[in-house]
Amino acid sequence: MVEPTAKELVDACMKQSDHGYQSWSDRRQYEWKLTVAFWSATVLSVGFFARDVRLYWAWFIIAAVVAYWVFMRWLYGLWKANQFDRQVLFHYREQARLLLVGQHSILNFPYSKPDDPDFVRQYLGFHRFLKDWAMSSYSLITALLLIAAFPFARGQVSSKADDRLKSVEERLRAIEELSNRTANSVASGLSRLDRLESDLKLLVESPRQNEGAAKRKGR
Repeated sequence: MVEPTAKELVDACMKQSDHGYQSWSDRRQYEWKLTVAFWSATVLSVGFFARDVRLYWAWFIIAAVVAYWVFMRWLYGLWKANQFDRQVLFHYREQARLLLVGQHSILNFPYSKPDDPDFVRQYLGFHRFLKDWAMSSYSLITALLLIAAFPFARGQVSSKADDRLKSVEERLRAIEELSNRTANSVASGLSRLDRLESDLKLLVESPRQNEGAAKRKGR
C-alpha cells in the first residue's frame, strides 16, 4: 500500500477544513434568516391580536412561553451543529499546519457527531451557548419582543390608541366646522360689501342724472 505524501495529506486536511467551514457558513446564513422570519411572524401576530382579538393574559403567557421554548430549542440545536463544524474546521486546519512543519501523519477528528457525550462535555455547555454573542442576542431580542407584545395582545395599547385617534378626529371635525362657519361669514360679508358698493354707486350717480335732466329741460 502506497503511503500518501505530505502534500496529499495537507490537501486532504484542507478539504475537511473547507467542508466544515462551508457547512458552518451555510447554517449561519439560514440561522439569521429564520430568526428574522420568526421575529416578523411575532410582530404580525401582535398586529392581528391588537386589531381583531383581545387575548386573555394567561393564554398569551402560555403561547409566549411555548413559542420561546420552541425557538430556543431550535436555536440550541443549530448552535450545537455549528460548534461541531467549527471544531472540525479547527482540528483539520491544525493538522495541516503540523504536517507543514514536519508531522508525518494526521489525527482523525475524535468525535463522530454533535451528540457525542465527550463532545458535549468539552464544547457544548449551556454557559458556552450564553457566551456566544449571536445566540445571546437572538435570545434576548426574542424575549424582549414577546414581553413588549403583551399590552398589544391584551388590547391595552390599541384601545388607548383608538381613544387618541377618536379625540384627534373630533378635533379635526371641530376645526372643519369652524372653518366652514368662517368661510360662510366671509362670504356673507363680501356679499354685503358688494351691496353697499352698489348702493354707493347709485347714490353717486343719482344727483348727476338729476342734474343732467334739469339741464335738458332748461334748453
